[in-house]
Amino acid sequence: MPPPKAWANRRPEADARLKAARPAVAERADELRMPTENLLTPALLRRVAWEPEGEDRESIERQLRSLGAREWQVTITAPVIAAAFVAARQDAGPETGESG
Repeated sequence: MPPPKAWANRRPEADARLKAARPAVAERADELRMPTENLLTPALLRRVAWEPEGEDRESIERQLRSLGAREWQVTITAPVIAAAFVAARQDAGPETGESG
């Protein structure tokens, strides 16, 4: 996985997911009055954004668990990440979205 600064050119859909999810997770951490990296490590968020197993909450939950996130982290962050991924896809529009 390349560094996030290279994502826009290499995998724009992943870049959009990360740029949507990062502030959403940070906002949730602020609401809980905890450091963002305690809520979910940046590395886990990058891995899920780079190559998600799916963009729905259940897929993200499974992937976070398989990557070693704790259950409380999964419960709190998966819905936030899923919503951010959907928003990123909608913002991207059909010309930059994934083909399939």
